Amino acid sequence: MIESSLAGEASLVVLDILELLIGNTLHIENLQSVLGKNLEVLLHLMLCNQSIEVSRCVFASQRAIVRKFPELILYEETEQCAELCARLLKHCSSSMADVRAWACASLYLLMRQNYEIGQNFARVKVQVTVALSSIVAGSTKSFNEHHLRRSLKTLILYAEGDDDMYQTSFPEQVKELAINLHRILLDTVKMKSFQNDHEMLMDLMYRISKGYQTSPDLRLTWLQNMAKQHNEKDHYTESAMCLTHAAALVAEYLYMLDGSQHLPVGCVTFQKISPNMLEESAISDDVINPDEEGIATSRLFTESGLIGLLEQAAPMFRESQLYEAAAEIYKLVIPLYEHRRKNHSLESVYNKLSDCYK
Repeated sequence: MIESSLAGEASLVVLDILELLIGNTLHIENLQSVLGKNLEVLLHLMLCNQSIEVSRCVFASQRAIVRKFPELILYEETEQCAELCARLLKHCSSSMADVRAWACASLYLLMRQNYEIGQNFARVKVQVTVALSSIVAGSTKSFNEHHLRRSLKTLILYAEGDDDMYQTSFPEQVKELAINLHRILLDTVKMKSFQNDHEMLMDLMYRISKGYQTSPDLRLTWLQNMAKQHNEKDHYTESAMCLTHAAALVAEYLYMLDGSQHLPVGCVTFQKISPNMLEESAISDDVINPDEEGIATSRLFTESGLIGLLEQAAPMFRESQLYEAAAEIYKLVIPLYEHRRKNHSLESVYNKLSDCYK
């Protein structure tokens, strides 16, 4: 009992020191550095098992920092902002109602501050979605699906009851995010029950991948997982389509970053293979520019990655005797080989392209 009381007092003393540091460094040049260190300490305190009273103070301090320095946290301390989203979402699944309420309030404030800066909260949406993926994938005893679903409903209630935001699109955006997270959560949990039902498993994986459309790295991962599952069942057409969707997604973000003439003009270039390729379009307000830190960081979001995906898709189309689709894939990869002056690869791909028309 004494040890727990001392631990609680120590945490409260640390919080007092953080408040003093923040209060005395408002006008100094290295504010970002000080803020970053303060956030590190707060995140550590949120990770530890705390008493209810200490938890209340930790969440209050965290909200105060977010309210004072929203732009610094959202746009400068991006890694710690992502970690903060993960911590808050994890606490939203807490078995303690008070902790859930405080975590919901903190997460809602973070969304609201992000929206007020740019009229959307795309950054927080992506980070929360990524956090949910990590939490569900490594689900532990402290994760409670039921409590998390209740917290998502609470976020919607906060947005609907926020009079200052009533005339904006913010409440609707919060509702869309909560519904999307709820769907991802349910489908991911359901997957464990359908490991032996391939069709149902693929349907769930497709729905989950759709839920990650604003998070390109996760979307790409799930498309690859689907391609692998289909390939194991010798469903070559479906596997090829998944890989082509992945290539279209990579092409979309590469074109946003580079726009070189030898690159495909985003996913629209893949329409001849399937009109569904437009699903990979990055025109939504929720899409964050790929040059932002932490967005489209997979090694596949490179020219080499794009070539690799195309090279995997083409033989699968040929295996399933969809030669027209295979030919379109080869036409996309030829300019990439030419730019790299890979003459041997060009010779090979032209021979394969010729075979498609025999």
